[in-house]
Amino acid sequence: MADLLVELFSEEIPARMQARAAEDLKGLVTAKLKAGELMKQAAAAVGGKGGGRPDMAQGGGVDAAALDCALALAVTFAEQGL
Repeated sequence: MADLLVELFSEEIPARMQARAAEDLKGLVTAKLKAGELMKQAAAAVGGKGGGRPDMAQGGGVDAAALDCALALAVTFAEQGL
């Protein structure tokens, strides 16, 4: 069996294949990219705190003017991780 199952441009994907594809993608992404670490860095850029699990995180801050910087940091973090 393949390590990753992805089906594109299909009118209908059977439920068993959807679940497997979602599971495979989540595993591959969280193996390289930790949502908690990404959120910790992005939230710090806006004067806040963040964190969470490898697959789900949340955070916030007080400096809305620095939001563009926080988003750029998150994109850079994700690009380097993947």
